[in-house]
Amino acid sequence: MLPECVENIINEYADEYVLRDWIDPNKLYLPTLCTNENATSFIINNRLYEKLSLSEAHSFIKNLVKKETRSQSLYKAIMKKDIYSDKIYRQYHRYYWREMSALDTDVALYLIRNNLHFVNWSVLSRNPNDEVIDIIQDNIHLVSWYHLHMNDNPRAFEILKSHPDRININLLIKHGNDEALRFVQPQITLDTAWYLQSNPHLQAAKILYAIPCNYYRHDFKYSPYNAGYLFNIEHDTYRLVDSGVNTSEVINIIVNNAPNIHWDHLWNGLFKTFGATNTEIYRYIPDNLLKIKSRWASMNAGLIDEIKEDPSLIVWKSLSHNTHEYAMELLKKNQDKIAYGNLSKNPSIFVLNKKNISKVMG
Repeated sequence: MLPECVENIINEYADEYVLRDWIDPNKLYLPTLCTNENATSFIINNRLYEKLSLSEAHSFIKNLVKKETRSQSLYKAIMKKDIYSDKIYRQYHRYYWREMSALDTDVALYLIRNNLHFVNWSVLSRNPNDEVIDIIQDNIHLVSWYHLHMNDNPRAFEILKSHPDRININLLIKHGNDEALRFVQPQITLDTAWYLQSNPHLQAAKILYAIPCNYYRHDFKYSPYNAGYLFNIEHDTYRLVDSGVNTSEVINIIVNNAPNIHWDHLWNGLFKTFGATNTEIYRYIPDNLLKIKSRWASMNAGLIDEIKEDPSLIVWKSLSHNTHEYAMELLKKNQDKIAYGNLSKNPSIFVLNKKNISKVMG
């Protein structure tokens, strides 16, 4: 249950978004609804925060913190310790600063710089923002050296190099960016190469496949933790892994090597990473893999014309994710087919309240 003061932090925005009138609020699924960026007003107005578990409350606060206009209000509310118990206070105070420490907005940077004693330094040490790096350099005694190894800003690696006694070779192998991996590559052995399995950077894949007779290749290829892509130098075959990286470089690799991709084995990773946003890859999915194409087209707002031209492609569970207005119309007409768990995290189920537009936008 959220502390009572949180109910008041967005009163001025309480009617910012309203639920579409055709959606039954009783069917919404709270665990996913609390992750919906447009659901904060709905949760507050219906006092659903009283039903949130701690993890769900964390997701809810995460969404609030991301909205600059509310960050300062949330901070003031979270500091009203007298309103709720010490245990709740500590929990939500941690939630607030954990999320704030990961942001790079003007409000977040102002609050971080002026509240260093509240900052979550484990999270802040991973924050790649240049101003955050300045803060780290000015407060080097507070940095989490473990988490600084995970920071993708090149300046973070420079800080590590200037403190060689703080460098952990295994952490660099596991989390380091391409520059860090090139730095540490001469020290990688067969005994430490397995750390590369979970490294999300391309250089990790290059190093792994350059090691002769590396018995970690098989594990790496199917590792659910890897966020990059692999290429087999010997056979010049590009293969994807279950990943979380969506970059133009990766997309080009997929498109340029589409005939060699093991779509039938690795489609789940492709779908999770690119399905909701990328339209180009869709064109290269073989026609015989109808299940993949249907899910991809149903979820992706940019592929709505595919659905219009061929309604047989619709997968209702995936369409419930789709933010396009035409998808909303289809769901309205077929409410018995809605997957409410997915619909609940779809930001398009909420619309800007016309009565409140001038207040919110002004």
